[in-house]
Amino acid sequence: MFLPIAFCPHCKKHDITECEYGYGAVTPCKIYLGEKTIGKVKGDSKSGFEVLMPEYDVFVKSDSGDDLLMQAANIVSLRIKR
Repeated sequence: MFLPIAFCPHCKKHDITECEYGYGAVTPCKIYLGEKTIGKVKGDSKSGFEVLMPEYDVFVKSDSGDDLLMQAANIVSLRIKR
């Protein structure tokens, strides 16, 4: 099961994050722009986490899930508004 990070396809603003429950990232997590899947967050606390968005040249690796999803949302926001 994939949980989403979603962005509005019209205004490109971050709309929803359902893959964080206060204990860090819950993965795998897909990133959507409207109904289109544009990336994913994968990994775990042992191997680290990755934000992958090939279409936007985003490949971010982090050792911690803390704030990773907010970082991912900020990166996505900057890339899709171009």
